[in-house]
This record gives sequence, structure tokens and C-alpha cells, in this order.
Amino acid sequence: MDLLRPDQILTAAAFLGGLGLLWWLVIRNRGVLTDRIAQDRRLRVLERLALGPGDHALILRVDARDFLLVRVKGAPALLHPLAGDPVADRAEAAQ
Repeated sequence: MDLLRPDQILTAAAFLGGLGLLWWLVIRNRGVLTDRIAQDRRLRVLERLALGPGDHALILRVDARDFLLVRVKGAPALLHPLAGDPVADRAEAAQ
């Protein structure tokens, strides 16, 4: 008595191949999919940085304004507005 028949192996291989193809398509079109999903949202997380276990810093964009949110364990969250365009600010600082 065989544990695995050839048709079972082919079914499993086809299923895994389909999953791999779907994964590749999602990775390849990540930007388009992200923009389409987040199209109507006002709040976006631009960047997240772990400062330690349970401590995080986030850069949020709300209606074209950027904010820095710092969450430290055992303390209230700090929300600080970020002014200006970071790319333009770096260009001015380099001059």
C-alpha cells in the first residue's frame, strides 16, 4: 500500500506552484496594491522603528502633514508635528 500516490504528489505540487506564483505577483506589484488599498485613508504609517522591547517611534502622515509618535513603555505617548519637507530641508542644510 502506497502512502503517496502520483496524483496526490501532482496535486500538492500544483497547489504549491500556484501559491508561489501568487506570492511572486504580490511582491512584484506591491506598490500598486498598497496604493490601491490605502487610496481613501487619511492616516498612513510612513516608518516604524523599534527603540527597545515595547518602545517604538513612528512617523505618521495625516492629511499631508507628518507627525512623530514616540511610545515608551510606562510613559504617555509623545506626538510631535514635523514641519517642512525632509528632502528640501536636507538640501538647504547641505548648502
